[in-house]
Amino acid sequence: MLWLDTEEMNVLDHPVALRPWRPPTAVYPDRHQIARARNEDFPPTASQGEQVFMINLEGAFLSPGALVEMIVPLAQAIRNGAYGATALLVVTSDQSTLEFVEALASRHDLSLFISSSPDKPLSDARPVGGLTATELETLSLVRRSGGAVTSSRVADLAGIEPNAAVNRVTGLVRKGYLHRVSRSRTEGDAFVELVSVAETAAAAVPPTSAVQSSQWDFTIPEDVRDGVLLLAEMQGAKPADVLARAWGEFLARHRELLDTESKEVGRMVREGDAAGLAAYASRYARERAKRASARTKRQLP
Repeated sequence: MLWLDTEEMNVLDHPVALRPWRPPTAVYPDRHQIARARNEDFPPTASQGEQVFMINLEGAFLSPGALVEMIVPLAQAIRNGAYGATALLVVTSDQSTLEFVEALASRHDLSLFISSSPDKPLSDARPVGGLTATELETLSLVRRSGGAVTSSRVADLAGIEPNAAVNRVTGLVRKGYLHRVSRSRTEGDAFVELVSVAETAAAAVPPTSAVQSSQWDFTIPEDVRDGVLLLAEMQGAKPADVLARAWGEFLARHRELLDTESKEVGRMVREGDAAGLAAYASRYARERAKRASARTKRQLP
């Protein structure tokens, strides 16, 4: 759960999902090629929870047309609600690319954030797009307060009237920089800046040092290990980084299914449903046995 000490309130009962992604190859002179990659990796399916798409362009070389094809349709789909409550963060250390992305945001009226490194705190990412000076100030107040506030909190921080604070945060919701979380009249609705709040999800990913690229001192399926090593070699990345990204994307994509199964297992435990638990365990034992048998057959001469 996400607890905000600044207001001592529980805003979300789950962390904001951080979904890091980088183009599968380094050079994209063709915008149609990047469009295919975008459509395959970001099918327009609304999520049941809040999430952040982090597009990491480090090490990628995209033509201007390919860059437009990567960023603009995705940001427009997010703005139109195709992915549910989602924020877009673009990462690149190339100053020209940063300036180009910022220009795209302004020209196409997109709400997104940019950062010069995937290792920087998410709360340091800079919002770009059609923001006024007042809106930038309000967004800064929200971020300094932990990423989530009520309108009354904004009024206190900015020293303005409550109605003016409501107008400010509502405007940022309309433009896509804040996400509104409906709550009771007594509590008051909360307004969440997803990129800052996703910092908790990023902190939950094991650091690179936790998994050595030169040795595998934990057990993973052989085919998964080979795939990770091959992809790392193709991308010029460390296997540990590839594995961490893959695990993060898996959790983001399958969060709803995992949450449903977790609740179902919890119900069986609370109700003492031993038969149900045994059937659940047996089902996954059979699936593991099938996968092991398939791997063994592939290894036979």
